Amino acid sequence: MKIFLYTSVLIICLQLIITAQNRIEYNGRQLFLNGSNVAWVNFGNDIGPDQSTPNMTKFQQIFQTVHANGGNSLRLWLHTAGTKTPQFSPIASPDGLVTGPGENTISDLKKILDLAYQNEIGMMLCLWSFDMMRTSNGSAYTGRARLMLNDTSATMKYINNALIPMVEALKEHPAILSWEVFNEPEGMSVEFGWPTITSADIPMANIQRFINLVAGAIHRTDPKAKVTNGSWSFKATTDIPTLAKENPREILESLSDEQKEKIEDVVKAKYGVNLSAEKILEEFSSNANNFNYYRDDRLIAAGGDPYGYLDFYTVHWYSTIDGTIKLSPFHYPYSFWNLDKPMVMAEFFMVDAFAIPYTELYQNLYDNGYAGAMSWSWNGDNPNSSSNTRTIAAMLDLWQQHHEDIVLNPKTGTIYIFKISPAAIEKGDSALITWELEDGTTATINGGNIANSGSLYVNPSISTYYELKTYGDNPSTSSIRLEVHPAGRIFSFAALPNQVEAGARSLLKWNVAKGGAVVTLNEVLVGDKDSMEVFPTQTTSYKLKTVGDVTDSSTITITVLPSLQVNRTLNKPVWSSSNEDNPLTNNPAYAVDGDLSTLWSSDYADAQWFKIDLVDTFAINKIIIKWGSFYAQTFRVGASRDDKAYQLLLTDLNANGGNDTLNNLSVTSRYIKIMLDKRATSYGFSIKEIESYGLRVTTGIDNSTDVTQQIFSLSQNYPNPFNPTTKIKYSIPVGANCNSPLRLKVYDVLGNEVATLVNEEKPAGEYEVEFNGSALSSGVYFYQLTSGEFISTKKFILVK
Repeated sequence: MKIFLYTSVLIICLQLIITAQNRIEYNGRQLFLNGSNVAWVNFGNDIGPDQSTPNMTKFQQIFQTVHANGGNSLRLWLHTAGTKTPQFSPIASPDGLVTGPGENTISDLKKILDLAYQNEIGMMLCLWSFDMMRTSNGSAYTGRARLMLNDTSATMKYINNALIPMVEALKEHPAILSWEVFNEPEGMSVEFGWPTITSADIPMANIQRFINLVAGAIHRTDPKAKVTNGSWSFKATTDIPTLAKENPREILESLSDEQKEKIEDVVKAKYGVNLSAEKILEEFSSNANNFNYYRDDRLIAAGGDPYGYLDFYTVHWYSTIDGTIKLSPFHYPYSFWNLDKPMVMAEFFMVDAFAIPYTELYQNLYDNGYAGAMSWSWNGDNPNSSSNTRTIAAMLDLWQQHHEDIVLNPKTGTIYIFKISPAAIEKGDSALITWELEDGTTATINGGNIANSGSLYVNPSISTYYELKTYGDNPSTSSIRLEVHPAGRIFSFAALPNQVEAGARSLLKWNVAKGGAVVTLNEVLVGDKDSMEVFPTQTTSYKLKTVGDVTDSSTITITVLPSLQVNRTLNKPVWSSSNEDNPLTNNPAYAVDGDLSTLWSSDYADAQWFKIDLVDTFAINKIIIKWGSFYAQTFRVGASRDDKAYQLLLTDLNANGGNDTLNNLSVTSRYIKIMLDKRATSYGFSIKEIESYGLRVTTGIDNSTDVTQQIFSLSQNYPNPFNPTTKIKYSIPVGANCNSPLRLKVYDVLGNEVATLVNEEKPAGEYEVEFNGSALSSGVYFYQLTSGEFISTKKFILVK
């Protein structure tokens, strides 16, 4: 009994320790910070002497929107560059010392904090940014900032004359989540600095000393206050080695043009400067080993104040700048970094992170033991224009799933989840209602009492509303509607294809809401969900008619054309190497649907492909490619009878979009493949329509085209990303030079060979090889197939 009791107590204690390590204490609650960055409404000028600040209307809009969508925290920059606050001695004064917080600084900040508290938002208040040493500020401003950072007596002038009055006046304000000393101070440092943006002349030792003295002053003035510091990278916040040293030149050579453009766009948006990818990598790449400058003992050693420590860490990460999985919080759990305090990811873009979808970033950080997720930024300077929308969706989803770790002020009656799936059914089917309420809530659905969480299957015969009513501190009402489709409603009726030659096959398919409706096709009784093969010899119309709860009808026409006028690709099976993350363009079938108002687009990368199965074999004499706005600069077209050996029909090394027509062809083919080698824009490849024309082959037709123009094929690995094994398919065409050794090798991002999978002569055929990456670290790798003059390279991702 004693052993059991001791074990139970130990488990409870361990759980409390783990919770404390990955949550931030705020107003008596252990919270996961679910929020974003304001980070300013007016850069460096949201508080202080300017009578137009703060813009309370804008702040109210931000706070209200974030709270309404499950957010609990926001990060706000205060002094920033020091051009407005705090108050310094006159700019011409030789001492350049801080004399006070600045007119209206405290009252303005209190207005913002009061408004945040009304909206149940906790604020992380960032005092300074690397911008204080931005060379574009001018030497007068950077000179006094440099003095304050490097000279202890000048630092104490700021602390005594500005910081302490601010903290004292706002002491224990319920909206203050924490004070933050710096935003990315490494950017102005000697060790990591960015000389095209800042002076890059402040030693990290002086930055450590400043943080120590500021943190100590805050802790003494308000013992309940928390202090953090916004580091630009894990490179300066962990002792765990990842990328010990970097070679910017090697990294640059491993990047595609599109990756370089992304890096340049991000830096322009984030830091307000136009730099080349080469210059960015020179400045943002570190040649120092990872080192946690902000550990307690190191801060105290630098400044000497035993109270000058951080209560939790905050780190920023941008995939297009860091450029590696090895520094990614989304690929390594909090425990990996071996830190002694909670860790909040306080800046990151809401974009895919090395194969992790942006929709999963907040949940990923929560699951991996971090203490918060705060995207950049609400101010709209993210190059991704949908940043706010994506952040809202991520915050709301996390709040619904983990409200117990997010809500600042739990109130009975609060509805966290109330949904129904699916939202529409047919007669006889069921839907599932799910709800989650605050503990202690009394509630009903359509008058029936329910528990605080649960689910219920419903199967009404007509469309029905379900109303959830709650009672408590926050009484609420929410309604959802379940649509029940009336029997006889026609969902779809199609002919595939709708243009054929006389006597050729077309497939009619239809889907009608079930429930007892009478369904006829050209007056013949048929089922409600069925299909029928037809072989019209002339243009023919087919009428689908239903009689049930509703009467409905639909007519389609199959047009019979001369054989050489039939588009052989229309509505045929298609495959693509990738699809854009956009429901309007992510279906390759859009490129063969006969509709020029639709189009297919690939991922934003070179080396893509698009393949069509014509189902039957045809003697093709013409192929037309109708490009969207984002066309290929370099592409090839191949044709094949068996999808193994392809005959090369066209290589265009300088395409210009519009329509490309291949006339006067003489090739017998069932498959058409377009190799999209290089993009003309920074976006993906987009195709509105692909058409092909020719006669159906009823007897064997010898393909006399020169077989030496056939091409090899290297497929994308599957699965991708993978851990630790994946499969790679490749094919060798008939007529290839089988005396030339074929090599399939794997390389890392620096071009180092890490594995040889194939190195031998092989006959024509299709092959598959398995690659095991268990001996490698997580990251981006490339596999390359070579034989004679043929070279094909593809990227794949190992995630452990």
